[in-house]
Amino acid sequence: MYAVTADPSGDGLYAGTRPARLFVAECDSAVPSDAQVWEVVSGFRELRERIDWGLPRHDGLAQVRSLRTHRGAPDRIVAGIEVGGIHVSDDRGKIWTTRCIDGFDAPHTDDIHHVTMEDGETLVASTGSGLYRSTDAGRTWARLDKNHRQRYFREAFVHDGSIYAGGALGSSSSWEEGDHALFECHDDGALEEVPSPIPDEVAVGWCAVDDDVLAATHRGTLLQRQPSGWRAVGTVPTPGSVRGRYLPLSWYAP
Repeated sequence: MYAVTADPSGDGLYAGTRPARLFVAECDSAVPSDAQVWEVVSGFRELRERIDWGLPRHDGLAQVRSLRTHRGAPDRIVAGIEVGGIHVSDDRGKIWTTRCIDGFDAPHTDDIHHVTMEDGETLVASTGSGLYRSTDAGRTWARLDKNHRQRYFREAFVHDGSIYAGGALGSSSSWEEGDHALFECHDDGALEEVPSPIPDEVAVGWCAVDDDVLAATHRGTLLQRQPSGWRAVGTVPTPGSVRGRYLPLSWYAP
């Protein structure tokens, strides 16, 4: 299992796996979690493009790397496939449409590492060849990382209308060589590089605690965005190899 999201109504959970499949289970507080029944989302399985998903270096397989829903579009599900592009359903999974990131001089825009939804229509996609934003649920895209050398993105984060991301020159096999960057985009402006206290580490996980934006790097350094800029404030565990490392963060305020 690579990705999980909840139906905005709170009545269901969606789970994406490797190989790339999508499952759904009803949520009922009266039913123990081990008794929930997961069902295949048949419309997702029937996507014609699925025969093209995956790469030889991934054993010919793909995974549902990112799943998103939003209360602003309660019937919409957005799935990002590594490697296989972005696909959108507007009827809770019955029918799917491919929303290609194309028209750019970039070879790996279907290598989707992460998708975030700012609202029911606005998506930000982190790919192996750039960072992209759509304001119409993926029908059209704009590239955000123009004029920057770091064009490999693992995850971006949207908070209070601003976009935050960490970029690298290439995949995680090259990250020990450094030359990474922190980026911010405010008020629909350009994506700008900002000073990082640890420029030799890539920010790969994000969350917000109240009004504070936090980032975790591939080496486990925890960064906090302060009025004066970014500051290292702690560490998180980083088990396993650096290659392919993801460090998603989340925060729940009861």
